Amino acid sequence: MEEANSPPVSPAVQTVSPELQTVYVLTNPAMPDIVKIGMTKASDVAQRIAELGKSTSVPLPFDCVFACNVPDARKVEQALHRAFAPDRINPSREFFKTKPDQVIAILKLLHQGEEVTAQVEEQAEAQTDPESLASAASHKRKMRPKINYLEIGLQVGDTITFKDGVATATIAGPHTVNYQGEESSLQRVSLKLMPEIVGRGVASKLYWTFNGKSLEDMHEEFHGDEE
Repeated sequence: MEEANSPPVSPAVQTVSPELQTVYVLTNPAMPDIVKIGMTKASDVAQRIAELGKSTSVPLPFDCVFACNVPDARKVEQALHRAFAPDRINPSREFFKTKPDQVIAILKLLHQGEEVTAQVEEQAEAQTDPESLASAASHKRKMRPKINYLEIGLQVGDTITFKDGVATATIAGPHTVNYQGEESSLQRVSLKLMPEIVGRGVASKLYWTFNGKSLEDMHEEFHGDEE
């Protein structure tokens, strides 16, 4: 008795997963309120961002403020470009005059993948020369708004101490202090206590502390997320 022929076995169907892609949102400290929206292969995104910052036409490196891996990065990127079309600076460039938070809010609604902002920013910085990173950090500090005492955690009536450990002043408002019964700027008080800094443009917050921490450090910590 002949055995029934077994049906031919179909070769296993091999499915190739599409290469992971990343949509990114970039800012540049030399271009306030300008956002770049782009996409590339996930394996290339850090290198891409680093290369953009190395261009001789760009004074400082870019910051990656948001990045996420998505199944179809091109579709998500195009949706963002359409959404912010009125803010596009040049039709042939991916730069938009808008706030990064607005772009990020829409991107978070659109994407279904993994956020990789921290990893991408760290990798991009590793591929950027230290001198450029230092220049960017210095520029950010210079562009920061005037110190607001209430914003950084102080309250009206809090006592701050001068670097000599003797002179004190109390917080009077967002930008003023009380010293010897007079309300004035901290810079003016500092000049009275240390006249030699006149004309040097030295930031007075370097010379005052609150609970052992300098106002400069408090200001830096408050704005730390911007770097």
